Amino acid sequence: MIAAAALGFVLFAGGLRSRIPRGEREPSTLAAIAWAGGVGCAVLVLAGNAVSRATAFSAGDDAFHLDPDTQRIFESAGFLLFVTAAFAAILLVAAVAAATLRYDVLPRWLGWTSVVVAILLPTAIAFVGFLVLLVWVLAAGITLIVRADTVAPNGAGALEAAP
Repeated sequence: MIAAAALGFVLFAGGLRSRIPRGEREPSTLAAIAWAGGVGCAVLVLAGNAVSRATAFSAGDDAFHLDPDTQRIFESAGFLLFVTAAFAAILLVAAVAAATLRYDVLPRWLGWTSVVVAILLPTAIAFVGFLVLLVWVLAAGITLIVRADTVAPNGAGALEAAP
């Protein structure tokens, strides 16, 4: 289930990566940052899942004897990989915020919401960040679907950055 969610997150990040350049001029730096954050987050979630499940998988073998401290190390390492995934997601969310507020590639409310989410993501150690990210992904995903082609190419009509 976690692996499917991580792979779905990569697809979501890909949708954002293709949406952001519609407003951003070359070299599409924000799109690249969003993509890197999304893929990094997914990879860390997959790694965290694998590490935290390793002892349970190995326990199926009768010859395997698990020391409780070893299990604790694996569980802690898996959890820390999940927390690190939330930090990688900050890149994705912050790039979406910047692209939205600068180039209007998504609704402005989502841009400002993205700023708040990026600020709250470090609270992932208490799972608050993950819950906030989940709500944000649902809102951004629905917005991507509903507003499929409403952005003019290459930022035409979007707000220009101050010199």
